[in-house]
Amino acid sequence: MNIRLLSFKNFITSERTKQASIFILIGLVFILLSIAFHSFHLVKNPSENLVFINELFVNFFSHVGIGFLAVGLISIMLDMDHWIHYFEERLKKIVVDKKYLENLDSVSLTNLQVEVLKAYFKNDSIG
Repeated sequence: MNIRLLSFKNFITSERTKQASIFILIGLVFILLSIAFHSFHLVKNPSENLVFINELFVNFFSHVGIGFLAVGLISIMLDMDHWIHYFEERLKKIVVDKKYLENLDSVSLTNLQVEVLKAYFKNDSIG
C-alpha cells in the first residue's frame, strides 16, 4: 500500500504533471471565457456587428479551451505508471527482441545498415 501512495505522490509532484495541470487550467479559463461571452450575447441586445464578433470570440475561446484541456488530459494519462510500463515493454520488444527487424524487407534492412554504419563511423559519405 505504501508503494502505491509513494508512486501516486511522485506522479502528482512530477514536472510533467504540473505542466499538464497548467494546460488543463488554461483550457478551463478559455472555456469559462467562452461561456461568459455567450451569456453577454444573451443578456444584451447588441448590433449585428457585435453579435458576429461575440460569436467569433465564443467559438475561438471554446475551441482553444478544448484544445488545451485535451492536451493536458492526454499528458496526464501518458505520465501514469501503467502507460510508462506499457511503452517500456513495447520498446523492449522492438529493440531487444528485434521484432521490428524481422518485419522489415531486404531494402529497408540494407538502408538501416547503411545508416548504422554512417552513425558508427561518423561519416555521412558512406552509402
